[in-house]
Amino acid sequence: MRDSRVCVPQLPLRHVPRPRLLAELDFAVDRPLTLLSAGPGAGKTVLLTDWVRRSDVRVAWLTPTAADAEPRRFWRLLESALRDGDGVESGPLAATPRAAGTGWPGRCTSCGPRTWP
Repeated sequence: MRDSRVCVPQLPLRHVPRPRLLAELDFAVDRPLTLLSAGPGAGKTVLLTDWVRRSDVRVAWLTPTAADAEPRRFWRLLESALRDGDGVESGPLAATPRAAGTGWPGRCTSCGPRTWP
């Protein structure tokens, strides 16, 4: 049984398609990061669910709970989401990032200021 925290949710039976926003997400797929921000109940999850289900883009879906805030647990859940999004069913677990919860294990070489169009 798959962990529901790493599965794309089902669309509600009655949802309002948002073609303009779906097109924006299609456009944003080539960007390194897209931030979707709106208030509670605005339909962010439904929009993303709709987009993922219409698209052939591979995604890693992660819906953490409060209990997943513990660093080791979070890293395991993230790894599971990445595996699920990559279609990998099993295999050895990757090492938990050193000093889990203290930052990314590698160095970011392109983290300078960025101007977005």
